[in-house]
Amino acid sequence: MNRKEKSFLNKDLWLSEILEKPCFNLICEKRSNLNNILKTIPKNNYFVSSKVNSDDLENLIKLQKKGFKIVDFSYSLKKNYCFEKFSKHDTIDIQEATPDDKEEVAEIAFKAFKYSRFHKDPLISKKKAAIIKREWAKNYFSGKRGDLMLVASMKNNLVTKKKHSRIKGFLLLKKTTYLNKEQAISIDLIAIDPEFSGLGIGNELIKNMITKFKEEYIFLVGTQSTNISALSLYSKYQFKLENSFFNLHLHD
Repeated sequence: MNRKEKSFLNKDLWLSEILEKPCFNLICEKRSNLNNILKTIPKNNYFVSSKVNSDDLENLIKLQKKGFKIVDFSYSLKKNYCFEKFSKHDTIDIQEATPDDKEEVAEIAFKAFKYSRFHKDPLISKKKAAIIKREWAKNYFSGKRGDLMLVASMKNNLVTKKKHSRIKGFLLLKKTTYLNKEQAISIDLIAIDPEFSGLGIGNELIKNMITKFKEEYIFLVGTQSTNISALSLYSKYQFKLENSFFNLHLHD
């Protein structure tokens, strides 16, 4: 049995720095005995996150007995190869991100998210959750996260509520494989400036992604069950339900 087929505990150095305590990610695979791994969790001042398949009730119960709390229920979605052509929006422009976009992207990431597991954890402040998302997005510009970022802006300054901010939304993508065989594009983050929601920016970002990679890649995304707007967006572009998960956190 290789490492990918069994449960294991990974230290998350990046998150540890933000939360200012040792942070770990418990990779929890079905039919894997968690007892020995749970014994390796530190004794105090730590944070552990884990994702459990929704039909893996045995491990779900074990984690809850250890003190893990369910903070979120999420879905994984998949879209197969696409041959569809899309028309371009008259007022929304989509480009690949450049280093100059870093601060504007970070500002959107800081304020756009509210459904993430960090935002829904009552033991993590909303400000700290926002910082996690901000630093997550900034990691793209230092080459630490993702393979491509698309950014959206409004053409001809037709929307002027925020004259000094060109970027109104972004989409962070990474290349991966599906079931270790098919090339896939995974949506790592998508965020729209809350002041510009409802203008079709999310639609344009998704359409641009599909157009860039159609015929060669399938598309993957994970989202929270409570994020109805995201689920509606992905459904519009024929993303289909693949799996569902409990997301759990353990604090000490």
